[in-house]
Amino acid sequence: MALISLLVSRRPAPASSSPFRLPISTPPSSFTPSIVQTPVPQTSTAYNSTSTANNQTPASTPSTAEKRTHDGVEAGNHNDQAPDELMLTSTYRKKPKNDPTEEEEQKLRDIQREWGRKLAGMVDAFSVPGHIFAVGIKFENAKNAGEIPTEDSVAPEHRALLNSYQLFMEHIVELDTYIAEIGQVTDAPLQQRLMKDLYIYLRNGQDASRNDDTAVIKDGIVAMLRSEFPTECEGLKKKDKSNRGFIHHLTARLLTPPGVDFTDTVSAKDIESGKIPRDPEDTPLFLYENYYCNPFDEFEGFLKSPLLTKAFKAIYIGPSSWDPDDPSKSKRSSKASICNMQKVTGRTIAYIAMLVHFVLSDDLTLNKEASPGSFDYGAFFWNITSFFEDKELADLAAETLQWWNTEIFPTKPTTEADAAQPLTRLGRMKAQRAAKLAAQNSLTSGAGDSQGQAAQAQGARAAEGSGTVGEAEG
Repeated sequence: MALISLLVSRRPAPASSSPFRLPISTPPSSFTPSIVQTPVPQTSTAYNSTSTANNQTPASTPSTAEKRTHDGVEAGNHNDQAPDELMLTSTYRKKPKNDPTEEEEQKLRDIQREWGRKLAGMVDAFSVPGHIFAVGIKFENAKNAGEIPTEDSVAPEHRALLNSYQLFMEHIVELDTYIAEIGQVTDAPLQQRLMKDLYIYLRNGQDASRNDDTAVIKDGIVAMLRSEFPTECEGLKKKDKSNRGFIHHLTARLLTPPGVDFTDTVSAKDIESGKIPRDPEDTPLFLYENYYCNPFDEFEGFLKSPLLTKAFKAIYIGPSSWDPDDPSKSKRSSKASICNMQKVTGRTIAYIAMLVHFVLSDDLTLNKEASPGSFDYGAFFWNITSFFEDKELADLAAETLQWWNTEIFPTKPTTEADAAQPLTRLGRMKAQRAAKLAAQNSLTSGAGDSQGQAAQAQGARAAEGSGTVGEAEG
């Protein structure tokens, strides 16, 4: 990116400033202000309201008392020499143009904030960007040094951060290029300053994305609940969370983990007051299909809740996309389009589950870190994420993701076999032609009739759904 070279050449760090502060508003040391003098036309008159048609000298001259500047400063204050002529100028001043360098720097900040939004919505909504990059860059440096580390060699508490780094860098190619260019900067304080600025604006984007998405789910959750429980939503208000959580019977049931009696008012009050802590490792019933957990198989229907899919559509497709009866259509690009989302991932499901948990509760703030008496939403996010990243549960995770992709992106292939099939008529025709040529080559080389027939059969299968083989070839 050209912006990094602009910052390096334009913004040297002053000796007295902190090595981590980008002196955006400080001019270079060679900066010298200049005074622009406006030439005064010789034929102008400052104080005589009339002049002759042939621009002759006025009949009278101004008195000494009249020889004052427009600000009321006597001429004697300027080396006791009054100007020969003064020109009246308009009080209108044109708005000064922004420094092109400042505009480029603001553009870079906006880009970094947008990266932070994608970090929150696609990869990691809570981790501090500086921590993510510290673990990821350390891992990459070890690989470049020939140590050949493996993910299993990373400390368990850092493994999730390493995954976040790798997923983020794979998703945002421009960021990878930007980091590489910062690595070429030879000025160490400037390099550190650029990286710290990046972390700050990524964090700003994370927070903004989380706040915006929370507002969308908060506004839509009551309507979603009414579509699922039309007779149980009395008392729930769109803009008021005070009677949610374990106060309202419906939200209490949805937030209750399996095996807990949500109708027990004493336990509900203890949970609400914090006497019984809410465990972020619990799996509340709103995560399950039909909002019921089979006590003999707690993975049955796990993370297949209709409430989750509706919330997912509201965030990534559009606020009203979950409701087939809502005719309104947003003209803005969807979050899925902006983030170039091609399929549902485990982390996006965990992100939605975390948001739904928050809006069902009566918590006023979505705490990024645990505090006494509050629910740890960050730990809840990672608990859901671990289901998809646990190697022992890979088969269950793959089946769950396939189900989700069928629900959210029904027109896109959900398996590798589906992705291998051509989706367009032209694609099918090309597959047929390739199979036909392969069959001819096989017969010419004397490989046998069986291989040629098999190739022709492959071409016929590619034409399924679009007419017969003969029709496609014609």
